[in-house]
Amino acid sequence: MPTFALASGPAQARAFVFDKDGVLVDFGRYWGAMTMARLAGLREFLKMRQGRSGDEIGAAAAWHEAEEPWQDLAASLGYPGGSVDPTGPLVLATRFESAAVASAFLYRRGLTWVEARDAVRQAFDQAEGRVGAGALAECPGAREVLRALHERGWRIGVATTDAAEHAWSTLERLQLAPFVHALAGGDEVSRGKPHPDMLELVCARLGVAAREAIVVGDGINDLEMARSGRARAAIGVLTGVSTRQELAPAADLVLADLSRLLAACSP
Repeated sequence: MPTFALASGPAQARAFVFDKDGVLVDFGRYWGAMTMARLAGLREFLKMRQGRSGDEIGAAAAWHEAEEPWQDLAASLGYPGGSVDPTGPLVLATRFESAAVASAFLYRRGLTWVEARDAVRQAFDQAEGRVGAGALAECPGAREVLRALHERGWRIGVATTDAAEHAWSTLERLQLAPFVHALAGGDEVSRGKPHPDMLELVCARLGVAAREAIVVGDGINDLEMARSGRARAAIGVLTGVSTRQELAPAADLVLADLSRLLAACSP
């Protein structure tokens, strides 16, 4: 069985389970652009709605032309002032939860709940097509590390709060998918991180027990998921949303980036 070198000694394991955003994929660049694309879609919807309704909407509808409400919504979605809040929805919420936040925002400003929900669904669905290819980038060393682990016989899984279909699409666009054996998305479990449900699901798909997996994440919720699921080890990386000081209490090891991972692996 392959081993991984920890300060406490060698850890035998069969699989690595990676978080996606902040570990394999550049989080801030992509999800910041995605958030702004979602807001742009909502603003366009409201502008068209105002044009169709004419004077019936009245002056109250002009709120969407101001910047402050959209700044408030961006902050509510976990992207205040153009930066990522590591404790906010952008990092921790599922798409369904973020959509509920945006729907409530529109509902409080005069749309019916059905109008708000449908507008958000449309804007969220179309946002990926609005995000330029340059916004999607892998984290340093991601492809090389996955390829090397794959060649060495490790099972490789991904556990992500992102929706499974979108997560697979992202991995395919970055040419990382060929090295991933299984994935579990936030839309496939009833409880997200730090609960162990996602870890247990991806491990079942990998054909390994959770105690045979090493979890690699950039957030405290990833590492706490590893603990609650009794994973063999929890490794933090600093390419995402958290600092070494934030990750260290829950981690067996904290690495600057994935490229440091291979040196500790055998065979």
